[in-house]
Amino acid sequence: MLTTDHQIANLLKQAWLGSVLVLLTALSSAQEPAKQPEDKTTQSVEVLKPPLAEPADGLCVFPPIKNKITPTGKPPTNRTHLQADEADMKEKALTRFSGNVLIERDGQRIEADKARYSHTDENFDAEGNVRFLTEELEVYADTAKMNLKQNRGTLQQTRYRTMPENASGTAETVNVKGPNLLIMHDATYTTCPSDKVDWELNAGTITLDRESRQGSATNVVIDFMGIPFLYLPYLGFPLGDERLSGFLFPSFSISDNHGTEISVPYYWNIAPEMDATLTAHNMTRRGVMLENEIRYLNQESEGQLEIDHIEDDKVYGDSRSLFKWHHQSQATEGWSTVLDYQQVSDNQYLADFGGNIRAASATHLEQRATLSYNAELWQFNALAQDFQTLSGDQPYRRLPQLTLASRLAEQDNRLNFNASTEWVHFDHADKSKYTADRSHFQPVVSLPFRNQAAFFIPKVTGYYTQYELSEIAPHEDKSPSRSIAVSSLDTGLFMERDTSVGNTPLLQTFEPRLFYVYAPYQDQSHLPIFDSGRTPFSFNSLFEENRFSGVDRVGDTNRLTVALTTRFLHQNSGAELFSASVGRIYYFDDRRVGLADITAETQPEPETENNTDYVGRLAMQPARHWYLTSDIQWDDDTHSTRYQTSRLTYRRNRGEMFTYGQRYRKNGLSTRDIGLVWSLAPHWQFLAGRQYDVRNERNIETVYGLKYNSCCWGLRIVAREYYNGVRNGQDYYQNSIYLVLELKGLSNFGSDQTAESVLKQTIIGY
Repeated sequence: MLTTDHQIANLLKQAWLGSVLVLLTALSSAQEPAKQPEDKTTQSVEVLKPPLAEPADGLCVFPPIKNKITPTGKPPTNRTHLQADEADMKEKALTRFSGNVLIERDGQRIEADKARYSHTDENFDAEGNVRFLTEELEVYADTAKMNLKQNRGTLQQTRYRTMPENASGTAETVNVKGPNLLIMHDATYTTCPSDKVDWELNAGTITLDRESRQGSATNVVIDFMGIPFLYLPYLGFPLGDERLSGFLFPSFSISDNHGTEISVPYYWNIAPEMDATLTAHNMTRRGVMLENEIRYLNQESEGQLEIDHIEDDKVYGDSRSLFKWHHQSQATEGWSTVLDYQQVSDNQYLADFGGNIRAASATHLEQRATLSYNAELWQFNALAQDFQTLSGDQPYRRLPQLTLASRLAEQDNRLNFNASTEWVHFDHADKSKYTADRSHFQPVVSLPFRNQAAFFIPKVTGYYTQYELSEIAPHEDKSPSRSIAVSSLDTGLFMERDTSVGNTPLLQTFEPRLFYVYAPYQDQSHLPIFDSGRTPFSFNSLFEENRFSGVDRVGDTNRLTVALTTRFLHQNSGAELFSASVGRIYYFDDRRVGLADITAETQPEPETENNTDYVGRLAMQPARHWYLTSDIQWDDDTHSTRYQTSRLTYRRNRGEMFTYGQRYRKNGLSTRDIGLVWSLAPHWQFLAGRQYDVRNERNIETVYGLKYNSCCWGLRIVAREYYNGVRNGQDYYQNSIYLVLELKGLSNFGSDQTAESVLKQTIIGY
């Protein structure tokens, strides 16, 4: 655990040693691709695009280019425009110009104190405050020799800036090799402002090829704060949004579970609509894991495939792997498919490599494929679903499930009809369990009446279900069925009045609501249970017809929900400043239907309570920048809270936030969390988050971070400790530290994605 300064110092020391090792092993780089495919466009060929850096402050902004205006306006195409205070034409093949010399041709411009024009080869030799300008480049030089007709030339002792990359630097020599090729010798490159160059790339040569949209540099030394910290014999990078195959900058971290981690990714630009990132991830405690991510995107489909494998995990003692595939497509109008498949080699894989308590506590990995058709008035879905069980019982498989449902728009003051039907085959890996085909038909008839002051919606829903069972005892019914009609009435009023608090004009609403449901009792203990469970009790569940999820059980009921909501709205802006709701259910009969099925020896006792707990919901903005939300379940018999979740948030701007939340469930989970994001100085932020298990008196996760973000570079230092289960009877914690240096417009050193995901996970609302 990160409990002493000595431990933190050791982690920082290891991080520094790891960073030196990473930098020495780096050979070349390419711009890092996006982790998710971009949205589709209407172009005929879809193209995957890597993201540009999106810092909070953006890239540094250069002052606009100042151009001298020619007296005749824009010069004609393919003709050279000359302007100067004086011209000397004494020599036959040479003309000398002096004083405010201006030369323009085809979007190129030369400004100088003096220039000579050779009529023989059409070269201009310029000197004295030379300025060369194109649409994408501005160069200041001592001297220049240019041929604007051929788009070629050489400039000496230069200062330059490129408009598309928002970068600048110096070069001993700049060679212009046509309209799209630029070669700079003994050059520097940075995206920082010229008066504060915090980082700089020094190279023997820098080549910018705008035709291929690729750039390269040789003999590269990167300086940060005046200190050289990385040498690369070759550096390749794309210009703009273009992608380029090559090594990405390595990333590193330190953790108790894996030791010093070094990841060296290679980005492969396979095709405009497909790419891959292949990563060698070395962990000093475990070994080398090969991580592969393949993305594809076109007009009809997109997807992402992940394959990770470690041949010999030195801690686990065997090879381990992960396979994950997400695919979605829309081949023709209305039809769509989605595939989500996850599989790991062993039950401890996510605990060791998942990276958080949520992954470590996963009990099942879903494997599903869906085929859907959406029409204007109806919808069809086909589903195949299975699970990999990591812990607990193995769920039933759906192989397949077919559903067809109408989607007729509900109209007021007239009868409305809708219906849905389903057929599903349930299978199980345990052959001792029965399998079944289930058919279900659910028609709905409603007659809604609505106006601005009230609504009145009577409705009848039918639940007709038929089973065909196998693998059951001979004396049991192989074709049980159920037919139930459930009636409901939903009605409410909208009342309002003008009021005020101080000088703030408000509109207050009163919204009483009654919801009555009647479902007759029918013995359903002879029916199996494949997907039904008890719906968690909440404010929303007050207005549901069935207290069970799925269709295997329809709860008998004769009940009335009584609820009241009041709101305070700002009369000028319409903003909701306060909202409170409370409600409960009153029962007129006992409930006899339970979740025991045909395999149960006894049936559960009837539910005899006359009413439920009170449930309430609160949302308010007590002051500017402050927000409070809360949900509560109150037991009126014991005068105690059964469930409560609350969150208080202060958010002044994008860079400053405080949040405090708590969740309590009687005889269950009880947690508290706190998060802070605060500006310490311009560009500097302090970040902290903690999640605490009150009932078990242990930390779930703790994160501290320091973040710097300017227009040319950024820094993130994040230290993390999180609970990863119980091992050998003791709480087991993992510690890690992340260091990310971002050179804006170039690349990141370190795993920024991991650091940011850790912060978002622990600091709610970050």
